[in-house]
Amino acid sequence: MQLFDVAPLTHVPSLQDRFVVPPFTVLDTKQSYWQERRNEWLRWGIRSELGRAENLLNFSYATQLQRAGNTGAMRDSTSIFDPVLCEIAYRWFSPPGGRVLDPFAGGSVRGLVAHRLGRRYTGVDLSAEQVAANLANAAEVGCDPPPRWIVGDSRHVAELAGPGPFDVLLTCPPYAYLEQYSADPADLSTLDYPEFLAEYRAILAAACGLLAADAFAVLVVSEVRSKKTGDYLGFVPDTIAAMRAAGLVFHNEAILVNSAGSLPIRAARNFPPTRRLGRMHQNVLVFAKGSPRAAADACGPVVVDALGWDAVELDAALEPPPLLIPVAAAAGSSADLEPDDDADVPAWRTPLPMMYAEPGVADPDPSWDADADDAELRLF
Repeated sequence: MQLFDVAPLTHVPSLQDRFVVPPFTVLDTKQSYWQERRNEWLRWGIRSELGRAENLLNFSYATQLQRAGNTGAMRDSTSIFDPVLCEIAYRWFSPPGGRVLDPFAGGSVRGLVAHRLGRRYTGVDLSAEQVAANLANAAEVGCDPPPRWIVGDSRHVAELAGPGPFDVLLTCPPYAYLEQYSADPADLSTLDYPEFLAEYRAILAAACGLLAADAFAVLVVSEVRSKKTGDYLGFVPDTIAAMRAAGLVFHNEAILVNSAGSLPIRAARNFPPTRRLGRMHQNVLVFAKGSPRAAADACGPVVVDALGWDAVELDAALEPPPLLIPVAAAAGSSADLEPDDDADVPAWRTPLPMMYAEPGVADPDPSWDADADDAELRLF
């Protein structure tokens, strides 16, 4: 005799299923789900280090050997952009088919990931060699047509990349003089910090002027130490101030946690005389132009696929799992909605209950082996 009706078990999508990685303020690249996803991207053939000089972080020879470990091979001491970070920036903060603006293009990864996810990328880079390497990598992985990389000075981003509007800005600017990319006087990395900051603010203002009326901007930055004193310059708050001056609101900040690499060895040596903490994170800053709510609505539902299998759209068209709150019920619940939420939100934005707990530093003092102090954070 059956006393109770037993409903069949229904699969509840995990946060990784729905968003690639959990949308928390700590993004941990050391987690297995992150590493597996990153490996999927790299198997596609992304080689973002092409076109860049070796050892841009100016590690000493001894430090490079230390970073090589027991492999006998010198690790490249030049930063690359994590494709998983790139993927979630596009999936979370831009619409499918949207236009991407990158005023500091660098390597190929942001363009290639945009192409794979159906976004239309435009990136500006001062180096013709870098752009040629990016196009070669795009050809290797079969991007046809390739992303749009433009050789030019980012000071003229409005003329080079325009006309707008673009649906998202995603970039990783030079961390002041931490990496010097060339001896070209137009290269921002050759400037002292006050000069760099003035040019940087002007470039961000011009780039934000190309954004759509309601759109997001994502910048990946970190702190840089003064060459003279070793103190932080304040590059992160300076970036926030620059974006606010350009008319955007500061919407999100996340901490991108990087692998420690040789940091424990270097911290053991460098911390006692300096009391400087070994830095193993970067700051992911998200801004909104216009209304953040309207920008989110313009992005639509987050669509996730397995990088080779058919896309899965987790929205109201699917049968909701048991723990989803219906829109009508959610509208009256202050526990699950932001203060400005109301019953008119799209069905795909229905919140889940609260089930889950919610680099760059070159040390100016050579006696501390400064070139290796915190610089590894720029490698991601």
